[in-house]
Amino acid sequence: MELFKFIGAAIGIITGIFTIIDLYSRGKPYTYIVNSNNNRNRVLVIQNISQYSVFIIGITPSNSEICFTENNDTENIIKAQLNNSINKIIGPGDVYRLILFSKYKDGLPTALEFEKFTIKITWRRGDNTSLWRLPLTVKGRSTDIIVP
Repeated sequence: MELFKFIGAAIGIITGIFTIIDLYSRGKPYTYIVNSNNNRNRVLVIQNISQYSVFIIGITPSNSEICFTENNDTENIIKAQLNNSINKIIGPGDVYRLILFSKYKDGLPTALEFEKFTIKITWRRGDNTSLWRLPLTVKGRSTDIIVP
């Protein structure tokens, strides 16, 4: 009888571990930094590989001197200087790109006085938006940031 209890407990633990891994990490988007087509800008890429939509709730850089914008329009650059808040829905198989650049202060680009940075991306999967997910992280160097 004790053998059956032991086997049942082992199966329960294995199932619980698989369930937790499945809930918190399966279907998470790929994130990476690449050069843009013209090699002038660095781009943060978020690629949804799951069969569900992904909700990007927030993107937070470790240094306040980093901004993100969808394109190089003056209006979007000004908005990015004021607020880094980004909310976006990425459909299944879609890719979302953000240009990385440094903030301006007194009309001049800020000097990047750090060597490494981390970007944390808060997200939810579309099939269960109330379930907390582990944040995505992307690491880079200050040489990845273009000073316009």
